[in-house]
Amino acid sequence: MSNAALSWAFPVPVTGPRKAVLTALAEHADEIGGCWPSIARLVLYSGVSERTVQTALKDLERANLVRIDHSSGRTSTAIGCR
Repeated sequence: MSNAALSWAFPVPVTGPRKAVLTALAEHADEIGGCWPSIARLVLYSGVSERTVQTALKDLERANLVRIDHSSGRTSTAIGCR
């Protein structure tokens, strides 16, 4: 968990499921903002459905709030707390 990531995520002006997913990502972030939670883990932490998590991730990426690396076999997410 990164307190810096959580401190960055809370005032970001998004609401609803996007906020829930963003703070779930922040909860899993390391000291440089990287994180690798599964979709199932994000569902558990955010309290929304799998489909809603996937949609929220796409929305957050489009808003340049997260960067998702799809190039490896393991999806990584970096949040903008750096």
